[in-house]
Amino acid sequence: MNLKEIGDFTLEATKWVGIYGVGYFATLFACQFSMTTTFQKKIESKKELEEKVKERAKKIGVDSSKIDVIYPSDSTYVTQDKDGRFKMNFWEEGIFNTIGGIDHGLTHIKKDRKDVSWNFFRYWFLEEPRATLYGTFGIKL
Repeated sequence: MNLKEIGDFTLEATKWVGIYGVGYFATLFACQFSMTTTFQKKIESKKELEEKVKERAKKIGVDSSKIDVIYPSDSTYVTQDKDGRFKMNFWEEGIFNTIGGIDHGLTHIKKDRKDVSWNFFRYWFLEEPRATLYGTFGIKL
């Protein structure tokens, strides 16, 4: 292979990775949007969020006694403390304050490894799609 062929191959590969990458992330975000807005009632109180988290945690098989619901929060996310307790943070104006959003967060708690450092590929190509599929369609992986 000469230098021009290598350059042409690299350009073609970059083009296809870009096309498929945009398609992948657009699909993932479209599923997340539908999980949180389509046919789902927004939960608007801390009490109701706590009740739904307990109910959904039991269904999924997560110990709800180790989960603290933080509402309102600055954003929507799940964290784990050093003592093993989880915090499900819900933004007051957040679109994830639905059953699908709760299921999404609980799937992260149940399935994702907390003993490894954050990895871009593991998160975006395993953990996030798995949580999104369960939160959107109820598909367990």
